[in-house]
Amino acid sequence: MLLRSTNIFALSLFAVCWSIIVASSPILIVPGVLGNQLQAKLNKDYAPHEWCSTHSDWYTVWVSVEQLAPYVIDCFLNNTRMLFNDGKYSNCEGVQIRAPGFGNTDTVEHLDAEDFLIPYMHDLVEFFTKHGYVKGVSLRAAPYDWRLSPDLLHQVGYYDDVQNLVETMYKDNNNTSVTIVTHSLGSPTTLYFLTQVVSQEWKDKYLKAFVPLSGVWKGAIKTLTSVISGNPEGIPLVNSLTARYLQRTTPTNYFLMPVTDHKIWSSTDPVVVTPERNYTVFDYQALFNDMKYPVGYSQYKVLPTFLTELAAPHVTTYCYYGAQVPTPSTLVYKEGQFPDTPPTILTGNGDGTVNDASLEACSVWKAAQQSRHVKLRGFPGVSHFGMVTNNDVLQAVLEIVTN
Repeated sequence: MLLRSTNIFALSLFAVCWSIIVASSPILIVPGVLGNQLQAKLNKDYAPHEWCSTHSDWYTVWVSVEQLAPYVIDCFLNNTRMLFNDGKYSNCEGVQIRAPGFGNTDTVEHLDAEDFLIPYMHDLVEFFTKHGYVKGVSLRAAPYDWRLSPDLLHQVGYYDDVQNLVETMYKDNNNTSVTIVTHSLGSPTTLYFLTQVVSQEWKDKYLKAFVPLSGVWKGAIKTLTSVISGNPEGIPLVNSLTARYLQRTTPTNYFLMPVTDHKIWSSTDPVVVTPERNYTVFDYQALFNDMKYPVGYSQYKVLPTFLTELAAPHVTTYCYYGAQVPTPSTLVYKEGQFPDTPPTILTGNGDGTVNDASLEACSVWKAAQQSRHVKLRGFPGVSHFGMVTNNDVLQAVLEIVTN
């Protein structure tokens, strides 16, 4: 009799635990810039050096320690840069770039394919699997070519793949609506999907919530360093000018520049200071001309402007972000430094990467979508990348998906 009672209790406990897991909203992760592996395939006639391949099957270009090694890095730069001609971006001739692992989490958990030395979403994925989530079923990811701005991702079919993946997750999880958890660039990338691609009827059926972490809603002043003097992003053996060579060709870096919005950025306070002139975010044409890189302004102007309006997603939304971390607010170039030498950086508030005014810009959605909850929450002391590893943040996301 005792054995039977024990079995009944065990079955009841299992049933309760299973009902909690089934009821939890499946999670789709959309990473940020640099936030998933990239692969290249070559079939071209030119290489900068004799040791660079011109023909290959798919191989990892981001992140590969071998690709970033001295001398070999020239091959990497030549293959991953983009061309800008007649107002359009394209890969170099004979080069294909793809984001492997769509639908799985492996290529966002670690950015290096071989040694697993560079973690990104690993802690987040581990956290949710410990709470009953199953990779490839209730916990999936949508990596993408993060060099591309949202309109270019639309052109290559990325959003069709995201829509199909959400619908598959919904069906595979007992018709349970999905929560999209994004980070950094992944947030405006997903906002484009929610406001420009899918219908309200589709969102009402398939989505439970939108949880942008460290959303770059109105750009970031730090991004300007990439296109002015280059930002090695902490990569050993890569100097600023080498980084700039690639960063000036990448649409994402122009898309993430501070948006020309008077409600967010001052028209009098400069973001770039040189001995000759000060520049606000409304002086981009002059800035690029004075950098002796006028084509940069053309590259900037062809990108989508939907972040100026910042249309509401019309999905229950939780804007979570780091706060009270010193963040670049003004780039100061001394005599002879502009634009080829890294600036002195003055700081203000934000998450260390994105300024607080940009992080908090999603507050306008409270009035725009009153029938769908919008909550903002800052996490003091948590950095931009700490938002995908900090336990308090992960617990807060867990409360959303299990509520």
